[in-house]
Amino acid sequence: MKTYFQPLLIPIFIFGLILTAIGCDSTPADSGALDSEQMGRLRLLLTDAPFPFELVDSTNVTITRIEMVPATDSLKRFVVSTDTVMFNLLDLQNGVTAVLADTTIPAGSYSQMRLLIQNARIVLIDSSEFDLKIPSGSTSGLKILLRGFEIGVDSLTEMTLDFDLEKSFVVQGNPSTPAGIKGFHFKPVIKPIGYAPADATGG
Repeated sequence: MKTYFQPLLIPIFIFGLILTAIGCDSTPADSGALDSEQMGRLRLLLTDAPFPFELVDSTNVTITRIEMVPATDSLKRFVVSTDTVMFNLLDLQNGVTAVLADTTIPAGSYSQMRLLIQNARIVLIDSSEFDLKIPSGSTSGLKILLRGFEIGVDSLTEMTLDFDLEKSFVVQGNPSTPAGIKGFHFKPVIKPIGYAPADATGG
């Protein structure tokens, strides 16, 4: 299975995470803006920790929506992206990043991010494919907790998301040969790095 991507900042928010620029899908009026007069720019990058499984050809994750949640009101959502983008996380290693989003949102404090993941698939070098169950990621979204994260007024704030492949894709069976692998459990572990991050959790 061949994987196609949006243009990447190659060599590549997952968070390299780094993907093509994505525009904001909401306005302050309909998204619960903190302050419509004061805006800041947010750039999200994607990358991942080293993945040890030499028998894996690709690990594809499709993200359909990204939201930011203000620290002052957990019921509000600022839509950062509604573009459907697919990443082969194996391409996001050794400092390679992809731009996941680059847009403006109201300046202020944010307590969490929500990533809606539509699907995840692993392809082995023998062309075996495994479609993985998404735990809450396609409904309520994967919740990434943020500690002290601020969007500055009229300034660029950059966050890199580290998608840990080794922890996120748990192999079932014997990983010594493709025939011994019976499947994978998808338990996404995503950490925002660079500013005292918290782990991502489903729910």
